[in-house]
Amino acid sequence: MQKWIRGCAFFLGGLLAIAPTLLTLTACKAKNGITHDELVRRTQELFKNLAAGDQTPWKKYLADDCMYFDEKGRNMNKAALVADITPLPTGDSGTIKVVKPQSHIERNVAILSYDMDETESVFGQDMTARYHATDSWMRRNGQWQIVAGQVLRYYEDPAPGKVNGTKISWVCWNLRACSWKQAHDFG
Repeated sequence: MQKWIRGCAFFLGGLLAIAPTLLTLTACKAKNGITHDELVRRTQELFKNLAAGDQTPWKKYLADDCMYFDEKGRNMNKAALVADITPLPTGDSGTIKVVKPQSHIERNVAILSYDMDETESVFGQDMTARYHATDSWMRRNGQWQIVAGQVLRYYEDPAPGKVNGTKISWVCWNLRACSWKQAHDFG
């Protein structure tokens, strides 16, 4: 009988010793490795220095085999998209802010859908544009990268602008030729 009691005590002691480990293992969930906030941070990083032509984050976060569809209807791979990132002309400036982000994250796939508010200054004129984008991120070999992206533009009437006559050499308001003075008289 004592042998049996010792056996039960040994079994229960062993069970009690490994119970915390078993509880910890069963309570652990597989980690996604990326969060909504991290997706937004990385996406904003893509646009942070876009006006300066910074290709670095695009090379880092785009998968080599990605498909990217821009607001102009172009279907680009990574090489074409990165090559398209060039600085704005001297004197022009712009920023893009990621707003209203929504995400859906599963094991090795994350979808981030968001709006972009763009402000740009071209020849001293301030302009704005809004876009909507959806990026599909995938974890491969421990790295999260964009495997597909699509951008659509919200088409809105632009704010009225003022023409600076000193920056325009001549304008012709009809098909007949006109001089700079005639165009300038239009105001």
